[in-house]
Amino acid sequence: MSLDLRWLRAFSAIAQEGSFIAAAGKLHLSQPALGQQIRKLEAHLDAQLLARHARGARLTDAGALFLPYARTILQQVADAEQALRKPVSGRGRKLILGATPAAARAFGPQIMAACAGQHDLELAIRSVMTATALQQFGEDKLDLVICYLPAPKAVRIVPLYQEAFCLVGPSALLPEGGAPMPVRALGNYRLILDPSNRLLVEELYRPYASALDVVAEVEPAGITPDLLEQSGCCSVLSRGLFADEIAAGRLRCATIVGPSLVRTISFSARAEVPASDIDLVLQVVTERVDREIASGTRGWLPPDA
Repeated sequence: MSLDLRWLRAFSAIAQEGSFIAAAGKLHLSQPALGQQIRKLEAHLDAQLLARHARGARLTDAGALFLPYARTILQQVADAEQALRKPVSGRGRKLILGATPAAARAFGPQIMAACAGQHDLELAIRSVMTATALQQFGEDKLDLVICYLPAPKAVRIVPLYQEAFCLVGPSALLPEGGAPMPVRALGNYRLILDPSNRLLVEELYRPYASALDVVAEVEPAGITPDLLEQSGCCSVLSRGLFADEIAAGRLRCATIVGPSLVRTISFSARAEVPASDIDLVLQVVTERVDREIASGTRGWLPPDA
């Protein structure tokens, strides 16, 4: 297993804040997710780096030894990313957009086409989870974000749409017609979940006595139609991520209800981004949102529904 930069960011944040709670808030992570990253880092290094105490956490001797190296690695990566932000293609400026996987798939081609028509503008799109998007936005690594939460310190925030999460799986496993799926029925399916959704789904399912049958935890980019079909499993995802496969009948989905899991996607922009660039991207995005809400294909709802 290779060293993951997320582990280093988690470790560095706890060392700086002196608390798992404060570090989790800074990184926009749950405490269990933060703890998992630290455990993976300690297992990778075969050393205990942090010791919890009543008021928070402190560095062990091994942690104090490792911290300067971790910070150096993170700074070098940040410097490299900053260097790459400088135009190398002859265009005057570079715009970096971070979007959730479903949003990147839905909006990416149209945004690219619009930016390609601006001869002095170069666009980069990064498919990232919400926590990563907010963290990188706060670190000045992203200029625009489309994700589940508005970005702190954004100069412009626009709620775009709501999406209800669904149980998605092979057509052989789910009933036809797309009838709503009660939360309690999730226990009848073998699940592959991404780490962020798993926390939300397990919290919804907590009132029921049995545990969910989670076969694997996979990052969103790794949850594909082939994986679901070959594993005979379902997942809890936004319908928009596999809208084309659902429309073609390869996959089926059922909206989760009782209670439902609905989240709002928002657009956020940094103060340093020229207003004309913000307007260009936002126009493309809002036009696509309006068409999709009208068609109902992706199951999107107005932000104020």
